[in-house]
Amino acid sequence: MAWCEEHNIGNGKMETEKELIRGIKRGLLQWYDFKEDSKILYIKNIQDAISELLEELPVELVCASYSQSCKESWQREHRNGFDYIVCIEDLEYCQDPKEILESWHGILKEDGKLLLGVNNRFGIRYFCGDRDPYTERNFDGIEGYRRAYFRKEDVFKGRCYSQNEWKRMLESTGWLSSQFFSVLPDLQNPDMIYAEDYLPSEDPATRVFPVYNYPDTVFLEEASLYRELIENDMFHKMANAYLIECMASENIEIDKRSDVLCVTCSMKRGREKTLYTTIHRSGIVEKRASCTEGEAHLKKLVEHGQDLSAHRIPVVDVRIEGDACIMPYINAEAGQVYLKRLLQTDVENFLQKMDHFRDLILQSSDIVESDKGDGEGAVLRRGYPDMVPMNSFYYRGNICFL
Repeated sequence: MAWCEEHNIGNGKMETEKELIRGIKRGLLQWYDFKEDSKILYIKNIQDAISELLEELPVELVCASYSQSCKESWQREHRNGFDYIVCIEDLEYCQDPKEILESWHGILKEDGKLLLGVNNRFGIRYFCGDRDPYTERNFDGIEGYRRAYFRKEDVFKGRCYSQNEWKRMLESTGWLSSQFFSVLPDLQNPDMIYAEDYLPSEDPATRVFPVYNYPDTVFLEEASLYRELIENDMFHKMANAYLIECMASENIEIDKRSDVLCVTCSMKRGREKTLYTTIHRSGIVEKRASCTEGEAHLKKLVEHGQDLSAHRIPVVDVRIEGDACIMPYINAEAGQVYLKRLLQTDVENFLQKMDHFRDLILQSSDIVESDKGDGEGAVLRRGYPDMVPMNSFYYRGNICFL
C-alpha cells in the first residue's frame, strides 16, 4: 500500500537511459532488510528512484517533505506511527538539522529506525578538486563553510557535515545508537557500501568508478588513493557519503542493527544481470537480483559453479535459497591483491602462479581443439570470462573462484 502527500508523480514510460540511472540509485537501499507490513515515512514530496523502490515493498509508504513532517498538526496525526523514517540528501538543505532530528522522535515507534543518506564534507572527492554540491565552489566544505555563509546577505543553500559532526548532532538530539555505512563513490552511484568497522580486502578502485559534481575542476583521481586511505586508517573518515542507521531507544539490543558488513551493487549491467552482493556478520554472503529479469542469471551462476567443480576447479560453494544465492564468507586475500603483491615482491613466484592460473582456465572445460602453436591457443567447449583474479581468493595455498 502506498500513498504520497504533495506528490508529483508521472506515469509516462521512461527512456532506457533513465531507467538505468534510476536503477543505480535504488542500490543505496535495495539490500536493506525492511520489516514486512511496516510503515515507512520517506522524506521527499516528489517521486524518485528511492520512493519507487519503497513502493514495491510489502509496506505502507507515506511521503512528505521534512518541513511538513515537523508541523505540529502533522505530528499529532502520525504520533508514534512509523517503523522507519528514510531521508536521503535532504537534511543538508535545512539550516538547523537538530530541530528536525528532535521532532522525528515523536512520529517514530519506540523500536523504530531512522535511515539518513548524507554527504561528507571531508569526502576525498573534494580534496581531489570537486566542487561543493551546495555552494558550487571548491573547498567550502573542507574549510567548514567559513567563507560561504559569513555575511548576512548570503542565502543558505545547504551544506555537508563530517562524520564526527553527524555523530555529535545525533547524540545531542536523542539518537542514542547509530551505525555508519560508507558509500562509494556517492549516494547517487552506490557501487560499494561498507560498515564503519569493515575494511575492503581488495582495492575498491577495481570496482568503483568515481563520479564528480564538476569534473572539469578535478585535478587528482580519487580512485588512486583508496588503497592508501585504507592502509592509513582514513578510508571511512574520507568517504564521500554515508548511510546512517539511527535508533533512539536505549533498549535496542546491538543485534537489532543491520548485520551487513559490505554491499557490492552491480546495477550498471542491464536488468538481466543486475545483482547486489551482501556480506553479513554471520558469515553468510547473499547474491540477489535487483529485478525479476535477473533471477535466471543467479541460477546460471550456480550451474556454472557446478560445472567448474566437476572439472576439479576450486570454487566457493553456492546454493539457491528462495530468491538468493547463498555462499560462505571466505576470509582470505583477494586473488587480484595476492598476485599484485607477488608481482611487487617475488616476480619468479608471480610468474609461476600466473602459469597455474592459465592451467586452471584450460582445465575449466573440455578442450575441443588443442593448441597448434600458431598463437591462437587451445579452443575450449565452454569459456568463463569471469575466471579472472578479481573474482577469486588465495585460499589455503590455492586459487579459489567466486
